[in-house]
Order: sequence, then structure tokens, then C-alpha cells
Amino acid sequence: MVTTRIIFLEHFKLLSVLLITFSMVSTGSSESGNELISQRALFELAQQAFRTNNLDVYEPLKAQLIDYPLYPYLRYEELLQGLGQTPDQNVEKFLTKYRDTPLTYRLRGAWLRSLAEAERWSKFLLVYDGRKDTSLQCHYYYALIENGRLVNPENAINQVWQVGHSQPKACDPLFNWLQRQGHLDSKRIWNRIYLAMEEGQIALARHLSKNLSTSDRAKVKLWIRIHRAPDRELHSLASMKDGRLSRRMVIHGIKRLAEHDAEDGRTAWKQLQYHYAFSKLSRNRIDRHIALLASYRSHPEALTWFDQLPPEAITPQVRLWYTRTALRLKRWDLLVKSIPTLNEIQSNREMWRYWLARGLEQIGEEQQAETIYIELAGKRDYYGFLAADRLDMPYAITNYAIVYDGATTQSLMDIPGILRTHELYRLGQYSDARAEWSMVNREFSRHQQRLAAHLAHEWGWHEIAIRMAAKVGEWDDLELRFPAPFQDAVIHTASEHALAPSLVYGVMRRESTFSEDARSSTGALGLMQLMPTTARHTANQLGLPAPQLRDLLSVDYNLELGAGYLRQLLDRFDEHLVLAVAAYNAGPHRVSDWLPETQELAADAWIDTIPYYETRRYLRAVLAYKTIYNWKLGQPCRRMSQLMWPIGKRDS
Repeated sequence: MVTTRIIFLEHFKLLSVLLITFSMVSTGSSESGNELISQRALFELAQQAFRTNNLDVYEPLKAQLIDYPLYPYLRYEELLQGLGQTPDQNVEKFLTKYRDTPLTYRLRGAWLRSLAEAERWSKFLLVYDGRKDTSLQCHYYYALIENGRLVNPENAINQVWQVGHSQPKACDPLFNWLQRQGHLDSKRIWNRIYLAMEEGQIALARHLSKNLSTSDRAKVKLWIRIHRAPDRELHSLASMKDGRLSRRMVIHGIKRLAEHDAEDGRTAWKQLQYHYAFSKLSRNRIDRHIALLASYRSHPEALTWFDQLPPEAITPQVRLWYTRTALRLKRWDLLVKSIPTLNEIQSNREMWRYWLARGLEQIGEEQQAETIYIELAGKRDYYGFLAADRLDMPYAITNYAIVYDGATTQSLMDIPGILRTHELYRLGQYSDARAEWSMVNREFSRHQQRLAAHLAHEWGWHEIAIRMAAKVGEWDDLELRFPAPFQDAVIHTASEHALAPSLVYGVMRRESTFSEDARSSTGALGLMQLMPTTARHTANQLGLPAPQLRDLLSVDYNLELGAGYLRQLLDRFDEHLVLAVAAYNAGPHRVSDWLPETQELAADAWIDTIPYYETRRYLRAVLAYKTIYNWKLGQPCRRMSQLMWPIGKRDS
């Protein structure tokens, strides 16, 4: 500990000398700018000192930062660490004084958890703000119980009990009380089991069944067996007495079986449905579900099964996938007839306008097709580029950048929330910076939002500039919407792996919008959004050391592995760009499963009949972005459709 403090003190002395020297020689910044730079460095050191408990270093540093925009962050960390021992009035004072920062929401949440842990239920009720946090909602209802104020247990049951997944441990005291008071009877337990089985939460269903009778527990066990092996266990229901539960189990098993094999599911459904008193509505729902699954899986009978549905079973989703199936089967006559049956929003989308033109072209209505192509070719997007290719027209890529003078955008820096955002961004504390930015932008006018987009662009904070440009409709400012950061690194890395820089930029733009610290809900990291397992495998293939998680947030390393993985996918799919990009998003095994079984398919048709909505959107975006970046980087123009080779049949 002594050694650590000495190191911090030495760092502080050295930093002071450097700052004095900097202020003496700097001529390019204003006095206030120099002061912010100095305070920024002191703030970073103060945070380090506090987090390592070097209070003799921290206190004098904090004293110099009272006027620094991020001073509230130091106070926040102090209060957060001392919750439970800090007087209530100190916390309340912070919540009032800094209510214009996102820190107050965080601190209130931490305080509520501290109050619950201390079982200070009366104070909890005074502090609780009704936020959508399951643990705190459960604490809230339990606090009402402890204070004799729970008037209607139904509210608690509906809000936190009736869900199909496990709830946090914070809910256990509430659930135990509801159980003791007789509010969770077998009917409510069964209702939650229904929800759990629908969500595939088998462990929860089994746990809940412990509170049921012996015969009911046996039914839950049978249901779980059907869930796990519907092909073997569905026959067990043939002799089961008709009832709400048995019908639920049949439907569950049929759906599970059909997800694996639509034809097997349909056969089993024909055998079982008339053993039970299913309503016509229920039968229609299952028939429709199986037909849709068949369409998703490119089953050869999908169109026939759609045609056999009664009119009352036809939904917008059925019409949509009937149309996709006609497209995949190259039934151009059906395609042209079915597109107008889509709902107004669907049929007017550029996608279906494009496919209507393609269908008309195939059945000999070239003039009608050309009219639609001309309309679409004026747009700067995926379908606009495809339409332009059909007519051999130039792409509609034009930049209409709105230029603001520096003083206009810098005027936003007078707003405390923007100043805090800027400081956090410069310190690399991006998560806090985003929270500040989001909070201050809620109060901005449309004009201020436009200025904010340009200000973020000036900072080099491209993810925010892109998001803001979309929010205010700055669609034609390509400087804002399609920046080219890290250009030297991108060009070098792309060349190393024999990739077009525009492809790397297209993937990066779609994956992370150039956010270096991007983290997806599935665990993908960095600019190219690499999963850790994929990154390790790629590093091994490239002869690089296995990366740590922090390595994947490094620009150069993430680019190297992302480009390396793209190259591996291109090699795997014989340089087929569309298949490689699809595999980057969905995984190579899924892409192999999606290949046509019987006939070659045009790439544009294959893309728009992929069963995954996210992958369809991803492919269209990356191909369009690649085209725009090709233009932006001054590369020779190459038609997008020239990169979209036909999709060959799956190997048998």
C-alpha cells in the first residue's frame, strides 16, 4: 500500500510539471481549453487514486477539481462506495443538485438496493421511483407488505409472478409471502407453467410443479418429455382425456416436431387433432404455423400447404411468405399476382416494388418493369443500386453536406451536459458519455439535434453522429452518415488479407457504426463485432496469440482478426461475396443449410428468401454500404450486381 501511494504521488508531481510546461508553450488553445486539458488529466488520476483507496492522493486532487465538469462523478463514486453508512440527507442532496445528470438515476437505484438490504422498507417506499427493474419491483411490493399497505396482491402477481422465466432472488420473499397467504393456488401455478413451457424454460416448469399434486406433477413430467422428444412421446397423448391441458400439450408437441421437420409435424397433427375438441380457430392456427415453417425451411410443398388454408386462416404473414416462396421457386406469375395482395405498407416497400418489376420483366411486361426500375434507380440504397444495374444507369450517389461554421456547433459546448459528454468522450469513458448525451438530447430542438450531429462528427464520435443524422433526417449528408475513420489501418489490413477496403468499411459500418467499445447482447466485441470464440479461432489460424477480451477492443487488433475472418469465409465459399458476408452475420453452417437444394438461385432472390430477418437486412446493408464506400474512397466503379453471383445448389 505504501509503495502504491508513493507511485501515485510521484505520478502527481511529474504530471504537475508536465502541465505547467504545457501551459507555458501552448499557443494553439484558449486559456479555458488548456484548463480543461489540465483538469482532465487530474480527474483521471483522482479516479485512479480513489479506486485504489489512495485517499491522501485523492483528496488534494479532488480539491482542485470542484469547478471541473466531471466533479459530480467523483462525488458519485464516494457516495456509491459509502451507501449504508452515508446519511440519507447527503444522498438526497446529491440527487437534487445533480438531477440533470444520469448519475442520479444510477445512484437512486443503488440506494434502493441498499435500503432493501438493510430492510428499511418505509424509506424504500419514499425513494422508489417506479422504475422497470424486476428486483426493485419485488422489493417494492414486499415493502408494501411490511408496511401493511399492500391493498391488492393481484398487482404483484400479474407484474412479477405471471412470467415464463425465472425471476431474481430478490423476488423470493414476496413469492414466499404470497404462497403462505394462499394467493398462489394450483391454477396460478399452472398458468405460470404454461408460460414457462412456451418459453422453453423446462427447469422452471419442473421447479413450479413441486407445489402441485402427485398426478399433476406426472403431467408436467410427460409435457417435458414431449418437449424434449416429440417424435417419440407425442403418441402418449392419443389416449389422454380431452381437456385444456392435453390440448396445450398436443399443440406444444406438434410445434416442436414441426420446427425440426414440417412434414413430420403435419402428419402427426393430422393423426391427433380429431382426438380432441380443438376449435376451428386452433386448428387454423396450427395449420398456418406448419405452412409457415415449411416456407421458412424451403419445403417443396409449402405453396400447396398455403393454398390449402381456409380464407379465415390467411394473415399478412401468410401472404408475405407465400410471396417469398413464389420468389424462391421462380414462380413469376404467382409472384406478380401475390405482391398486390400484401398489405399496403408491405407492397409499397422498395423490396416488393423491385420484385414486382423483376416479375413483370420475366413474364414479358418489360415496359411496366422499366417504369418501376426508373423510379427505384433514383434512390441511394440496395434496391436503388440493383434497379440501376437492370437499366445500366449510374448510381444516385451524391453528397449534400450541410456545413456549419465552428462557432455555431461549438455553441453547444455551453450546455453542461454536452461539456460533460465531451470530457467523458475524451477520457475514453464511452458508456458514461453515451448516457450524458442521451439525457441532454431529450431536451434539444430539431435544430440543436442537427448541430449536435455535426459536433459529434467533429469530435470523431461517429456512432453518435450517424445516429443523430438518421434521427433528424440528414440522409444525404454522406460525410456524417458514411465517415471513413482509421483509414490507414483499414487500407493496410484489407490489403494484407486481399480484401477491398470498401468491404471492410461496409462490415464495420453495419456491425458497430465505428464504435471501438461496441459490445452486443450476445457477447460480440469491437469494431468488427467478433465473438470471443471466433476471435480465438481466427487468431490461431493467423498464427497470432490467443486474444484477451480487452484485446478485441483495440482498433488494430480487432481489424486484423475481423479482416482475417472475412478472408477465411471468402476462401471457404470460393470467393462468393454474398455467402461470405451472410456467414459473417449468421455463421457458415447456417449459410450452408440455406443453399438451394434443387436449382440455382439468383443472389438477390436468395437474399430476400433467407429465413432470418436480421441476416436479410444485414446483407442488403453491407452490400449497399460497400458500394457507397467504393465511391467515397475513389475506387473504380463496379456494379453491385457483378459481385452477386448466382447461389449454387447444396452439395448432396
